[in-house]
Amino acid sequence: MRTLVLLLLLAGIARADVIVVNKREIRGEIIEENDEEVKIKVGTGVAVFARDKITEIHHESELETLSGEAHALVKTLDAQALVLFDRAIAVARKLGEEQKADALDKERKAFAVRLEKQKVLEDGTGHEAEKAKLAGDDLFLLESDLDEVRVYVKGSREGDKHSGRAGAARLVELANRHHADNEPRWAVGCLKLARDIDLEDAKRLWDAERGARLWACGFAVRDKDGKVALAAIAPLVKEEPKDAHVAYLEGRAHETASSPVGAREAYKRALDGVQVPNLADLPVDWLRELARRRALGHDIGPGTPGFGDRWRRAESAHFIVYHELGDDFTESQPQAFETARSESLQRLGLGEAEVHGSVKVPMYLFKTKESYIQGGGPEWAGGHVASAQLEDGVARAVFSYPGRELETATMQHELGHVLVGEAFPKLVLPVWANEGVACYCEPDQSRDRYRATLAKAIGAGTFVAMKDFLARASGPGDDRDALSVFYAESTVVFAALVAKSGSIKEALTIAARIARKGIDVGLRELNTDATTMETEIKNDVGSK
Repeated sequence: MRTLVLLLLLAGIARADVIVVNKREIRGEIIEENDEEVKIKVGTGVAVFARDKITEIHHESELETLSGEAHALVKTLDAQALVLFDRAIAVARKLGEEQKADALDKERKAFAVRLEKQKVLEDGTGHEAEKAKLAGDDLFLLESDLDEVRVYVKGSREGDKHSGRAGAARLVELANRHHADNEPRWAVGCLKLARDIDLEDAKRLWDAERGARLWACGFAVRDKDGKVALAAIAPLVKEEPKDAHVAYLEGRAHETASSPVGAREAYKRALDGVQVPNLADLPVDWLRELARRRALGHDIGPGTPGFGDRWRRAESAHFIVYHELGDDFTESQPQAFETARSESLQRLGLGEAEVHGSVKVPMYLFKTKESYIQGGGPEWAGGHVASAQLEDGVARAVFSYPGRELETATMQHELGHVLVGEAFPKLVLPVWANEGVACYCEPDQSRDRYRATLAKAIGAGTFVAMKDFLARASGPGDDRDALSVFYAESTVVFAALVAKSGSIKEALTIAARIARKGIDVGLRELNTDATTMETEIKNDVGSK
C-alpha cells in the first residue's frame, strides 16, 4: 500500500515521525509511546498502534518528508504532489541544495504535463481529437469511421437504398460505441452521415443526432474548445433558437469561445417569455445563472434567487455574490468568504490546481431567514449547496443568509461541499460522509460543539449504532434533535476515518467504498470493523 499523505504536511509541519506497520508507513507526530503502544497524531486525529505490530520507527528531515510524499503521490497521479513538490523545492533552495532543487523542479514539470494529459483522458472531453484523423474538414467524423462504411456511402449516393440502410445501421453501431466511450463528438459525425445516406429514417436519426450534439457541445465546453462547442450546437440553434436548453448551451459555447456578446444574446433567448427586470443591464454571469435555471425546467419569477430589482452583485477572486442585503452588505464580506474558502482548502489538504472550476462559484445571500426558506432553503439550515447538472457539467451554488456564523462556520461548511465536489467528481459519497467532510472544514470550536453534542447523545441513548449509521442512505429528515445528533456523529465518524486512513482523500475513498460494497469490505483495509469503531468513538468522545 502506498505511503499515505498526512495533513501535517499541508498544515505547514513537514518534519515527520514515521512508523511502519505491516509494510505500511504512517507519517505524523508521535505524542506518546511506551512498551505497549505508540500514539501518533495524524492530521487532527490520533491513531494508536500496538508496539508489537510496529516494525520500524524513524524520523525524517523536512526535505525527505516532502519529496518522499511527492514521489508517493506521483505513483497514484494525485495532484496534491504538485503542492508538495513546490514546498520541497523551496526547502532545498533554502538549504542551498540547488542541484536537488533543480532535479525536483524537473520532476514537478514532467508530472504536471502527465497529470494534465490524464485529466483530459478521464474527462472524455474530445481527447481523441489529438490523435484521431478527421475525415476531411468535418469536425465530427473520424476517417476510421468513414472507412467502415465507404462502400455503403458510395452505393447510397448511386441510388441504392439497401446500401444506405445498411450503412446507416453500421454508423449507428459506431455512434453507440462512441457514446459508451464518452465521445459524443464522434457520435455526431456518425449519426449525421447516417441521416445523409438513409433518408427514409432521417427523422429518427435526427432525434438521435440532436441528443449527441447537446452532449458534444457540453463536453467541448468542459474541454474549453469553443470552436467545436459552437459547431456542435449550431444546427440546433437554427432549428430551435428559443429552446431554453439549446440557447443555454449556445451561451456556454460562446463564453468558451470568448464571445460575451454572443453569450448574452443566447442567454436572453433562453429567458424568452420571462419578464426579467433590467434584463439588458445584467452581466453575462447573471444571465447565465438565470438561463441555467430555465434550461433545467425551473420557473423564473418573484422568489427566484437572483430575480428582481432588490438583488445586487459583488465579485471576488473565486465567487460572484448575488445578494438582497442592500446597504447591509459590506465590501469586506467577499474577502471574508475568500478567507473561509482558504480555511476549507487547508482543512481538506487541497491545492488550487485540484479545485478550479470553469466559472466562479455563485453565492446567493438572502436578506432574512424567511426569504431564504421562500427561496428553497431548509427551515433548519443556515445555508446549503445546490448542484445541477447539464451537458456542460455540474454547477454548484451556495445559498445562505446573515447570522449562524455566516462568514466562518456556515461558509466553511458549504464551501467544503463545493471543493470536495470539484476535487473528487467521481466519488459517490454516502450522506454521512458528505456532511462529515463538510463539518470537518468548520473551525475547531464548531467541531468541539459537535463532539459535545455526540457525548450527550451517547449518555441519552440517542447515539445511532455504527452499523446502522454507516448503512444509512439518507439523513434524518426535519427532526431537529435527530439532525443535531446526525451532524455530530457524521463529524466524529469522518474524523475517525481520517485519523485511521491518514488523509482526507483516503477517508473519502473508504466512505465511498462503504456505500458501494458494504461496511465490512469498506473498513477491511483499515483492519477494523463497525463494532470496534463504535467502541473507540464512544471511549474517545466520553474521555474529553
